[in-house]
Amino acid sequence: MPLNAAYAMADAQNDQSPEFEVFRHLRNAASHGNSFYFKKDEPRRSASWGTLVIDDKLKGRFNPLFGVECIGNNSKKGYRVSLHPCPNDNSTNE
Repeated sequence: MPLNAAYAMADAQNDQSPEFEVFRHLRNAASHGNSFYFKKDEPRRSASWGTLVIDDKLKGRFNPLFGVECIGNNSKKGYRVSLHPCPNDNSTNE
């Protein structure tokens, strides 16, 4: 899984910034059937990238992103990977 490999290479630089937290949750989703998955104490820290914000006050299954697809259909526009919602991106995956 490319996302897991990328995270493994970058993990040593984890500064717990909101952007890196999004990266961590994306890697976690890649390991859970491409859906956001949060343990009962997750998300632990603020996470945001562009317009994607993961609310760290709503934990586990109470988080509105729990179970939501993480990486969109990338088979149509080359190898473009999009986030749901796509940060600063008004295009569609058509």
